[in-house]
This record gives sequence, C-alpha cells and structure tokens, in this order.
Amino acid sequence: MKHYFPFLIYTNILVACSAFCLYKITEIIFQFNNLMIGGFVFFSTLFCYNYMRVFNFLKLKKNDTLPLWIQNNKSLIYLIIITSGFFLLFFCFFLGFPFLLLISPVIFVSLFYQSNIKLNGNFYSLRGIPLFKIFLISVTWSYITLLVPLLYEGYVVDYSVLSFLFQRILFLIAVLIPFDIRDIKADNIQTIPNTVGVFRAKLFGWFCLFIIQVILLIDVFNYTISAPFFIALFISIELTSIVLYFANENKSFIFYGIIVEGVSIIMCLFVLLASFF
Repeated sequence: MKHYFPFLIYTNILVACSAFCLYKITEIIFQFNNLMIGGFVFFSTLFCYNYMRVFNFLKLKKNDTLPLWIQNNKSLIYLIIITSGFFLLFFCFFLGFPFLLLISPVIFVSLFYQSNIKLNGNFYSLRGIPLFKIFLISVTWSYITLLVPLLYEGYVVDYSVLSFLFQRILFLIAVLIPFDIRDIKADNIQTIPNTVGVFRAKLFGWFCLFIIQVILLIDVFNYTISAPFFIALFISIELTSIVLYFANENKSFIFYGIIVEGVSIIMCLFVLLASFF
C-alpha cells in the first residue's frame, strides 16, 4: 500500500478526492444530486493542481530540486493534465453557459494565481500577495464546492447557505495552515506561520475551528441542521484540531499528503453515515 502513496499524492489525485468530498457534503446536507458538477469539481481540481505543478517545475533551473517521483514520472503528470482537461471541458459543455458564468471567477484565479503581472516595473501575482494565499484558496474552494452548486441548482442564498459557506471557509483555512507550516522555510512569500510563528498560526487555526463549532451549536438549536449532521461535523472538526496540533515542518510527506488531505474525506464519510439517521 505504501507504494501507492507517492502516486496519490504527487499526481494530486487525493487533492481532487478531497475537493469532491467537500462537494458531496454539500450535496448530502442540501439534498440534491448532480453527477456532472461532481465530475467537474474532481477533474477541474486535478487539472488545476497539476497545471500549477508543471508551471512550477518549468520555471526551475535545476530539476533535481523536485521530488524524485515527479522527476521520474513527468510524462504521467502531463497525461493526467491532458485527460483531466478533456473531462473538464466535457462537463463544462453539458453544464452549459450559466455554469461557465458561475465559475468565471475561479477560472480567473486559476489563470493568474502563479502568473506574474508586470505593473510599474514590478512583477505581481495573486499568490505573492502577503498573507493572501490561504484566504484566496479557502474562498475559492468554498465557492466551487458549495456556493456554485447551490446557485446552479437554484437555491436561494439564505442564512443556511451563508452559515455553511462561512463554516467551509473557516474549515479550509484551518486545514491549509499545516501546509504553510510544512513550507515555512521553503516559501518565498509571506504566510501566517512565517509571519507570526508556528504556534500562533495553530492558535489561529484552532480559533477558526472553535467558531465553526459555535455556529454548529447555534444551527442545531435553531433546527438549521439536524442532530446527526451536527454530530458528524462536530467530530470532524475535533479530528481536524488534533491533526493541526501534530503539524510541524519535519512531518513526512505522507502526513501532509494522506492525513491532512484526508480530513475532508473523513468528514464526508461521517456526513454520509449521518444521512442514514
């Protein structure tokens, strides 16, 4: 089984599964089903993350700084980009122009996330804005896995939608902090851990998770969410806080690639189990 971990991690398949699971949580809680949107979320994530990886290693003058697995499997990554790009276009075609309008902000972010734009003699990128990366990613993922599907399905943006959207953003911020801790020495941009320190970054993540739990308590007492879903989400948040506690820059790639990425998958399994009660 250990031999499959590099494949799942370095091809970003597990990242795509995490995004798909967040979308499935939206489906289950709001009680709708759209296989096309689910396919789009999976393959668009797979395409974008591998596209950005290629963007990175094309810029590197020395390819030996890349993980050995990636050096030996560049052709496979290019194949995944082509295949996922084909399916991405396929799902967009069947979802139609209204869906393309909804995802246009995400397309903009994906195109210019790493691209340098020259202004007044200086180069800028969305990723390079100090402390902005973690919030940009969390909002983008929340938008594509929660708000876009609900808007496409005709849901009204009411308290329930806004409550879950805010919780999703806070959850993703807490999940992304461990990755910034991992890259604290390698990052050439300003992030929360390399600005305020690892412990304070964790405190910020725990504060985000605490706010989610407070909102969940309010929602369950107001009957915005059912008791089984409340329990499933509450336990998932507790597990996330434990994972955040153990995060440090010396953890293995399996910890970040499997355990941290797997938090969203575990939450989805809990919510799926709760749907039967």
